[in-house]
Amino acid sequence: MNVYQTARNLILTAAITLQFAACVKKTESKEIFKDNFDRDNSSSSLGASWTISMPGGNTFFGINSAMAKPLGNTATTEAGLPSALYTGKISGGFKVSAKFIISGGDYDSMGYLVGRSAASDVPTDGYLCGYRYTGTVGVDKVYAFTLRKMTSGVASTIAEVAMHKLVTGKTDTITFTIDGTSLKCEMSGNSTISISVTDGSYGDGYVGILGGGNSTQTLFFDDFLVERL
Repeated sequence: MNVYQTARNLILTAAITLQFAACVKKTESKEIFKDNFDRDNSSSSLGASWTISMPGGNTFFGINSAMAKPLGNTATTEAGLPSALYTGKISGGFKVSAKFIISGGDYDSMGYLVGRSAASDVPTDGYLCGYRYTGTVGVDKVYAFTLRKMTSGVASTIAEVAMHKLVTGKTDTITFTIDGTSLKCEMSGNSTISISVTDGSYGDGYVGILGGGNSTQTLFFDDFLVERL
């Protein structure tokens, strides 16, 4: 091979390498925020990335056994339950998810993911995706997987379906996806349920968790994750 051929081959190799590099698309992480709560126990804080709201009635929101633990005591409405909102405002389409874990007996309160909260501290206006205890029929407690809307601190149901009984040891993963006016609330685990609706009441806002339970019947949250679509 002469000098000319060697130089020509080197130029062709360099050109192919540059062309290939131009075709490789950089992968960007969609993660906005995540928290597995793997830190010391606390009765009143989830850390610097969270804003806690604890209404009256001896409510708490802290960390226990490397999970987020709300304590709602006898609160029977969403406005009376403790909440925790991530401090960063979320713009555009996103999905938020977390594990919901029941401990200590039949659960008889509520647990939600919060989406598009208008306020950064208390979710008095925004969307709720999760489950709630709806009463007792005969000897069987009744529960609903639900998509609700908070308006000036009052919750109303957009859509909901019946779901499994919430007893000790039940763990579900709930995912709330919001893209423009499209809302999708999903559960996987003991049941597979999906609720999809259209609602444009709220725009960019804050995400988080809201829950109840008492000293024996407890809901834990774990593996909280917010991602861009």
